[in-house]
Amino acid sequence: MDLTVAAVGTRMPAWVQQAWSEYARRFPRGVSLQLKEIAMAKRGRNADIASLQAAEGDALLAAVPQGHRVVALDARGKQWSTEELAVQLENWMREEHGVCFLVGGPD
Repeated sequence: MDLTVAAVGTRMPAWVQQAWSEYARRFPRGVSLQLKEIAMAKRGRNADIASLQAAEGDALLAAVPQGHRVVALDARGKQWSTEELAVQLENWMREEHGVCFLVGGPD
């Protein structure tokens, strides 16, 4: 099963890269974890935030591998415990589809 995280933001600090590597290492055999960093839209003084969000959203959707289930992560969404996420991942693994988690930008 392929797990992809598509996130707005680039040039993560070294400690983030180390944490990512450690987390990816913990997944069971047969599960691959990939990060796709999406460049943040340029923000100027009078930036149109709605347009920036739309551009970043389009870029996130373009990063979703074909056939993958899309899960948008949102602070206003339903919160899952670690156990609930593990159960959901097991269910998705049975379906034999990849899963792509989308993480938006600061806006």
